[in-house]
Amino acid sequence: MKRTTGEVPARTTEEVPAGPGVGPRRRASRRALVGVAAAAIVALGCAAFVVRPWESRDTTAEVQGPPATATVARTSLSSGLRLSGTLGHGPAAKVVAQGQGIFTRLPASGKRIRAGEVLFEIDARPVVLFTGTRPFWRDLTPGMSDGPDVRQLEQNLTDLGFAEATTLTVDQHFTDATASAVKRWQKSLGLDRTGTIPLGRVIVLPDQVVRVDEVTAVRGGVVAPGTSVLSVTPPDIRVSVRLSGGQAAQLPPGGDVSVALTDGRVVRGELRAMEPEGGGAPGDQDGSGTDERGGAVAIIELAQQKEARAAMDKGRPDVTVTVPDRTVKDALVVPVTALLALADGGYGVRVVRGEQSEPRLISVEVGLIVDARAQITGAVREGQQVVIPT
Repeated sequence: MKRTTGEVPARTTEEVPAGPGVGPRRRASRRALVGVAAAAIVALGCAAFVVRPWESRDTTAEVQGPPATATVARTSLSSGLRLSGTLGHGPAAKVVAQGQGIFTRLPASGKRIRAGEVLFEIDARPVVLFTGTRPFWRDLTPGMSDGPDVRQLEQNLTDLGFAEATTLTVDQHFTDATASAVKRWQKSLGLDRTGTIPLGRVIVLPDQVVRVDEVTAVRGGVVAPGTSVLSVTPPDIRVSVRLSGGQAAQLPPGGDVSVALTDGRVVRGELRAMEPEGGGAPGDQDGSGTDERGGAVAIIELAQQKEARAAMDKGRPDVTVTVPDRTVKDALVVPVTALLALADGGYGVRVVRGEQSEPRLISVEVGLIVDARAQITGAVREGQQVVIPT
């Protein structure tokens, strides 16, 4: 939804929490500003992330000296990047075994395994991949107490075609219909039709399809609860690109890029995610995908997997990513540090009206951002002065 631009009306001042380790902040609603630890700016056709620790202020305090300002300029902005990236499958997840026995069959590295297929064998009996959010922690058997593991089992049996919605209700209760579906599943694997799944006979992972990255167990090895068996990754090859904060501002989420392989072939890519560099915890981010130091890793999905796989097989993971140029002519431009988050959403700038008058807050639409300069549209004119918060 496009935001109407113009002067923001005055409101009363109310106190809002400032977060851990910081005293209360005041929201100067008369200026319609929110003190925020980070501002994320999403521009039309380009996403930019502005991170700035805003200083709390009491609206009753007198301003000491004139504020720092910058001039609204009319110019052209052009974006476009050439970045170095690396082909890969993403981070690997470890798979551990439950129960006891001997490893009798293990997959080869690089093999793709779908939900419902066999991951490995213990005592010549298959251990099968299911899809879900948590591992099973007990035997799944008639008469067991209700639980989310039962729902997860029933969902998998339904998805794999061993039950229908008309005969099996996916819930937390293990019914006769659940046992019947389990028996059909066991028959398909050549197992005894007991209606019970012992702990350790199913491995639950989030993805429908996984790729075996590394096998750590050995055939003939003894199984003990928690024994590391193998690690898996998503099956598709993707590109990872390390970025500075300024580069991250020029990459549009969902935007198309071109990826040049070392053999000269060029494949199409799409930016799917921004992850903090080093894989920090969610609380270490501001929502832009950058960490506190401004670094980020762009994740790019590739449409032409065959070409990417050939490059990987030849040991040539290095690529060059080109972000298409975008140019905006005759644009009103301000420093990104002049942009302020508004209480009811959107962004604004404070325009200086005279030495004796308080700056006026004007809401604006944000366009292209390049090199810490932002294109804006709204009731702002070339040559006006905007305040740079300090």
